[in-house]
Amino acid sequence: VYTRVTAYVDWISGHTGITAAPSTPPVTVAPGVDGFNPLGPTRLFDTRSGSLVGNGGEGGAPLVFRVGGVAGVPVSGVSAVALNVTVTGGSAGGYVTVYPCSSGRPVASNVNFSAGATVANAVVAPFGAGELCFYVSGATHLIADVSGYFTPGCPVHASDAAVDTPSVALVGNSIE
Repeated sequence: VYTRVTAYVDWISGHTGITAAPSTPPVTVAPGVDGFNPLGPTRLFDTRSGSLVGNGGEGGAPLVFRVGGVAGVPVSGVSAVALNVTVTGGSAGGYVTVYPCSSGRPVASNVNFSAGATVANAVVAPFGAGELCFYVSGATHLIADVSGYFTPGCPVHASDAAVDTPSVALVGNSIE
């Protein structure tokens, strides 16, 4: 799976000539039953051609997007989807929470951002009824790409598997 961390390492290598050898061999995940099924990164949506999205603060309704049956994600037999969620051009700071529309909004956010920043984060969102809700506190442009999906039996809870994906903000030509 090509992630934000991989992109960061590629960017550093391209600008400095420094390369990093992996300390362990890369893991290849084969598509199959009861596991992760990788997809080529495919754009689900991009709001940059319209107005900023979000509510400018707390309250308001989430944005609802159909994911089942879109971009290679099956309509059924999916327990979670792997996404890259990016915010850009926000008028003020805020956050994005991604969750299945069939459940209540959790109290944790997936992406936090400040005014004008471009911030991306890897998100694994449980899948419910084929739709995901994107709650945006603040006002920003929102972009989501799907990179794969999980079938039942594959761990998708924080207590089952942990992945460290630190947030990287692109400001001008520098990474902070």
